Amino acid sequence: MAKWDNGLLDKLSGSIGNIVVSSWKGIPYIRSKPAGNSSNTPAQQKQRSKFGIVIKFVNQLKPVINRGFKYNTDRMTELNSATSYLMKHAMIMGENGPRLDFSSVLVARGDLGRPLASSAKKTGREITLQWKYEEQQPAARADDYLLAVAYDAVHEQAYCEVAQDVHRKDEQYLFTAGGAPARTC
Repeated sequence: MAKWDNGLLDKLSGSIGNIVVSSWKGIPYIRSKPAGNSSNTPAQQKQRSKFGIVIKFVNQLKPVINRGFKYNTDRMTELNSATSYLMKHAMIMGENGPRLDFSSVLVARGDLGRPLASSAKKTGREITLQWKYEEQQPAARADDYLLAVAYDAVHEQAYCEVAQDVHRKDEQYLFTAGGAPARTC
């Protein structure tokens, strides 16, 4: 059922027969109802598999991605922007099917570059993060604080922490994935 508020040029939303009327991010649109798709070709199965992996990943990191992709959304949501990026740049075909290439994964995009010479060393549930800070790095400031994200691919669980007391100039951080102070995202 369609709903029409205050005349032809105002808000109209809903469906009338085979037509859907709505607005998204302030943009009104009219489209036909989508036709069902019952095909299941090998290429479609592969694409759906890739998409499922990416969606599961971004949903784990929703709060981080909503902030990290905030400025890279041209008529799309932050999660859609992240999903698009990951589908194009971070999916690879492994021996057992598609998987994320974590060296290409981004959870934020913007003008601020990645930390220089970064590394992570895992010992039990602790991960020691290290990086190099150089004042000449574009857009980087010594007092930038740390956003630490760890993803356990085996259990498909993300952990994140915003460490406002750890800054770029500190060049090291001990992250405890799955325990205090880290939390699931």
